[in-house]
Amino acid sequence: SAEEKLSASFMKGMKSLFDKPGNKEDDETATKTTSSAEDVARQVNRAAASSCKAAARLERVGKGALINAEKTLRDVEESAAFELGRCQELIAAYRRLEFKTGTG
Repeated sequence: SAEEKLSASFMKGMKSLFDKPGNKEDDETATKTTSSAEDVARQVNRAAASSCKAAARLERVGKGALINAEKTLRDVEESAAFELGRCQELIAAYRRLEFKTGTG
């Protein structure tokens, strides 16, 4: 399997660290191991970045879910009461107007 190949390659690379320098096969193994380790590190970094993005999205969704329905209802009621008061003032002002009629 791929994991076994990676593990065997990694072990050869580790062994090459302690062997005598100049062995071409060991140098190639070390290079392959380093390349594989770099690939794994890139994949881990990508996975971590994706996890961070997902966590940020979940946090935004969570904040949106915390909208206080009671406060929203209270705000709507206050706005409606204000508009009703304005309408009543306009009606009272209209009634105070003296219209001149053609009869009289």
